[in-house]
Amino acid sequence: MVLLVVSGLFPIQVAAFAAAVLVVASGALTMPEAYRAVEWRAVFLVAALLPVGAAMERSGAAELLAGFVAGPAGAVGPHALLAAFMALAALLSLGLGGAPTVVLLGPVVIGAAARLGLSPYPLMMGVGLASAAAFMTPYSHGSNLLVLGAGGYRTTDYIRVGAPLTLLVLALLALLIPLWMPLRG
Repeated sequence: MVLLVVSGLFPIQVAAFAAAVLVVASGALTMPEAYRAVEWRAVFLVAALLPVGAAMERSGAAELLAGFVAGPAGAVGPHALLAAFMALAALLSLGLGGAPTVVLLGPVVIGAAARLGLSPYPLMMGVGLASAAAFMTPYSHGSNLLVLGAGGYRTTDYIRVGAPLTLLVLALLALLIPLWMPLRG
């Protein structure tokens, strides 16, 4: 699958679907096992938020929010805008989760990038990675929740360890993303 995508022969959606069909067709996974493996709550949450993101874009709310964030942070510079969006994504993903955060912030980030003449790719990369770096609560990630009871942890344990870890990840992302993907497009 990876080779098909990297070589440019197929888009990622087609290659992923082909890989899923191959896994079931080869007998490595049965259809009932495949259905049980799907996290349906996440699928429906993202599906429910897609129209919200589209409505934000069509109604002008995304542009309004983009101006709200792009104004102060954009005046300081594109690196500050990247950091602001990553901080916002990390905070939102504490309660919403990673995928819904990206769906909601996508139109806002793209609008801010267009308004300031920046490439949306590094900004979206920052939002995507920062939304996956929500380590401050047991509810922000499935694996955190799994070890909460078994490890005898409390929510304050997650804050004590997760807050510095989240800040470290955000700082590293703010430094490395512009090196990998130029902000000016």
